[in-house]
Amino acid sequence: MILEITKLEKKFGGLTAVNAVDLSVKEETIHAVIGPNGAGKTTFFNNITSIIPADSGRIIWKGERIERLSPQAISAKGIARTFQNIRLFAYMSVLDNVITGTHNHYKSFVWGAISRNARYRREEKESRELAMELIEKVGLADKRHEYARNLPYGEQRKLEIARALASKPKLLLLDEPAAGMNNAETEELDQFIRALREDGLTVLIIEHDVRLIMSIADRITVLDYGVKIAEGNAVEVQNDDRVIEAYLGKRRA
Repeated sequence: MILEITKLEKKFGGLTAVNAVDLSVKEETIHAVIGPNGAGKTTFFNNITSIIPADSGRIIWKGERIERLSPQAISAKGIARTFQNIRLFAYMSVLDNVITGTHNHYKSFVWGAISRNARYRREEKESRELAMELIEKVGLADKRHEYARNLPYGEQRKLEIARALASKPKLLLLDEPAAGMNNAETEELDQFIRALREDGLTVLIIEHDVRLIMSIADRITVLDYGVKIAEGNAVEVQNDDRVIEAYLGKRRA
């Protein structure tokens, strides 16, 4: 397993948002986390990436405990994410937004930027080439000079994914990537995420579009009020009475 989470817990006052959740993610798979609104899914992602550190539990990445590392250190380990609420640099171009995602790879730092030495120029060139490659991959090459704020919502989602990929992660966490996308864009996203897996990337995804999840996920974990209530493949989860009750509010007759 590339990621192993044990008894993860996060409380906000008297509310337990994530309640002793266990999760194991196999390398080069698409693992989905689903559940009704308020199930604790985004808090769970925030705990994994230390945006909001968990109160207790263990997060083991490739055999190493990471739950007390900073978000920057976790990113440097090879874990990248997108957000439910898009976090782009609105007044930067599409290209420059993606270039910002490459900075974990820079070694020349401030002095190199000031002096523009050979290493800095080489890294700058490589960063731009990688950014262009990713922009083309998500279909935004013709808009590379536009401000991010001017893109339609669905394209902003694509841009955020491209920026996350610019850090060259081994694990990509996607928080509601299909939000704001039409049917055609969602189908493109389906194929894009499958291609990421084929390229050797591991994907952990939160998504309300159940049809998309049932199509692409190798394994699905279901949360309800912060508790893991089910886990399995698409068929197993769809036929689990606890899942049906969580979504519909009643059990099958």
